[in-house]
Amino acid sequence: MLVGPTVIKKMISTYSNGHVIASSVIFTPDLNIKIGRLDYLSEEGNGKVERKSFSRSINIFWSVMDNKPFLSAKIGPTVINNNWRADSIHVNLPPFSEMDFREILINTEINNLNSNSTAFIDEVDIKAKYLRNEASLRDISIETASFRFDEIDMWFAPSVSAHINKYDLTRPQAEQDFIFDLSIENLENLKRKIQISEVKSLFNFNMDQIGFETKIRGLSFADLGYTIEEAKADGIYLKNGSMKTARVEVLNEPDGFDYQEKSRVVAEISNVDMDNYNITISGNLAGAEISFEENFIGTLPESNLEMELFWNNTKNKINAETAITLKNSVKTKLSGNGELRYALNDSAKIFECYRRKCEIEKLNFDYKLKIDDQWVDGEAACYLLPCEYSTIKHTLTTYDTLAVFEAISRSKIINPLFSAYLFALLNSGKSLGNGHEISFN
Repeated sequence: MLVGPTVIKKMISTYSNGHVIASSVIFTPDLNIKIGRLDYLSEEGNGKVERKSFSRSINIFWSVMDNKPFLSAKIGPTVINNNWRADSIHVNLPPFSEMDFREILINTEINNLNSNSTAFIDEVDIKAKYLRNEASLRDISIETASFRFDEIDMWFAPSVSAHINKYDLTRPQAEQDFIFDLSIENLENLKRKIQISEVKSLFNFNMDQIGFETKIRGLSFADLGYTIEEAKADGIYLKNGSMKTARVEVLNEPDGFDYQEKSRVVAEISNVDMDNYNITISGNLAGAEISFEENFIGTLPESNLEMELFWNNTKNKINAETAITLKNSVKTKLSGNGELRYALNDSAKIFECYRRKCEIEKLNFDYKLKIDDQWVDGEAACYLLPCEYSTIKHTLTTYDTLAVFEAISRSKIINPLFSAYLFALLNSGKSLGNGHEISFN
């Protein structure tokens, strides 16, 4: 029997093309196999082979009966890529009579999978075809139960489905071309009180870039009392950390029976160079009621939106020009321009925030708004953590307060009671000739 363990080690190494190494192998009296440890080797981009994954306490059972798996493995604690950890893994192959040793169907169940205490999955079911001659996996389907992600915020989904067309076990992931299809239902952000009915995404991984297509349905913001019916995005993300192109489209039903036109807003993002972007936003906005903390502020009529932005990702600065034409009885025109400057913790860049816990350390937004022929200057700033809405200091300046509110009154956007409150609030500020300046948090 001393020869048996050596043969098993050799078979495992040979059949996996040297990518799986077994140690402490013994046969049980009923001719099943126990393995103390399996090490999974992976090739890095520098040509080195590293052991970043391993399993302990493996029990392998075999059978040639038609109603039982040819091979079944119960695997104990497992570490995957020095990142993911699982309490146990069960692997089953088809019955012996159904086995094709050139293309083996593998069924895997993983229990209590977590990634460095940031992602938690109760159960993962994986089905894949292993092609020995290519040392690759094909047609990989993944189903999860109870997925929670805490890397940036606390997101939860009762289930997640995914599919990968192929994966080469002999090459680093960064050097591979494959397609990753993702589907999530009833996704919820427990901290921000955000709910998403459905997310469907397709990612095309290539050597230097990732193409993406995403569709979101039923995006609900509970604190704002606002829901987006559908949002779509597609584009190309470069692995050097910049977005090459992107297009975002948002569709929404009108708010109330008095409005007939559906909202449709499209944003086009183009990469001018490594860290500079042009963004154009245009569309039609359906009419909507404006409320804040359950207080009715007014009614925004149907309108046309045009906006141009220039984003300098190196200097963390965005310059914007915008124009809105309200489809009300007097065709009110709103326009404005502004500059937004911000700083993220640890000097992070915005596209790094998907893998880092970014926080805004500083924020300064200078802007000018024009209502018909009247201007309002504004500044919003915060310089202390946490930089949130409640800690931002606002300053508003008018040059002719009475003329501004006459223009607001003609537009019929703000209800008269709230307009009277704002007029009194501005008049309580510092007097600047016919205008006023007021600061508030």
